[in-house]
Amino acid sequence: MNLSFKIPNDMLIANIPHPVPMSKIIPEWYKKMSLLGQRNTETTLPVASEGGQLVVNKSIKNCIPVRDYLTAGYAILTQQDIAVDSGIVDNIPYVGFNWSDLGSRHGSTPPISSHSVRQLEGSVLEKDCIQGEIFKILSPWKVVTPPGYSCLFLPIDYQECPFDALPAVVDTDNYHDINYPFRFRGLIGQYTIPIGTPIVQVIPFKREDWEMKVSAYDEDERSAANIRAGAYLHQMYLKLFHKRKTYR
Repeated sequence: MNLSFKIPNDMLIANIPHPVPMSKIIPEWYKKMSLLGQRNTETTLPVASEGGQLVVNKSIKNCIPVRDYLTAGYAILTQQDIAVDSGIVDNIPYVGFNWSDLGSRHGSTPPISSHSVRQLEGSVLEKDCIQGEIFKILSPWKVVTPPGYSCLFLPIDYQECPFDALPAVVDTDNYHDINYPFRFRGLIGQYTIPIGTPIVQVIPFKREDWEMKVSAYDEDERSAANIRAGAYLHQMYLKLFHKRKTYR
C-alpha cells in the first residue's frame, strides 16, 4: 500500500526536507536507554539481575507497544529555519516567528500562519492562544492515500517538540491540502527552530465501520487474559502476540 507526499514543483522538492518514516526520528533518549531499569541494591520492588546487581523492574524500552507507536507512520518536517522571539510582558505571553524567503523563491507558502481566538471561543483550546491567536504550520506537502484510506495526524510525542500539533483525522483519499494548527510549546527567549524539526506524525489507516459491544469475561477468557498479561511482562508479547508493522 502506498502513501504519497506530493509537492508543487521540482525546485521546491530539491530544497526542503522530505517527510520521513517515524523510525528515522526515534529520540536519542530512547536509543540510549537500557532495557533494564534503575540499579538498586535495597528494594522491595520487582527486580531483575544485570551483572549481579539488582535492577528495579525494566525500562520503558521493553514496552513493544511504545516502540510501535514511536515508529508508526511518517513525520513531516519544517521546511526551513524558523526564528523565535518568545517571552512574557506584564504576565502576558507573546511569541513572534520569522523566516527566510525560501517560500517566495521556490513557490511554497510561508511556514506559519494563525487562526483567531474567535474560532476557538468556548473550547479548551482558547487558553492556549497567544496574543489572541493559535498558530498553524502551512505545509507544502499534499498527503494522498488510496481509496478507502484516511490519515491520523498526531503531535510528535515522547520527545521535546515546540509544535504541539492538534490531533485530527483527514480522509486523504479525497482531500490532500492539510495544514497543522499547533499549541506552541517552545522555550522562552530568542532562538532558531532548525530546518528538519518534526511537526506532525502521520499514520494511515483503512476506514471501516465498527460497532461497540460491552460484555464480561467468562472464566476461559479471564484465564487467557492472565496468561497474556504475564507474557507481556516477560517479553513474551513480542514473541507470541506482536505483529510487525512496516513504514518505508
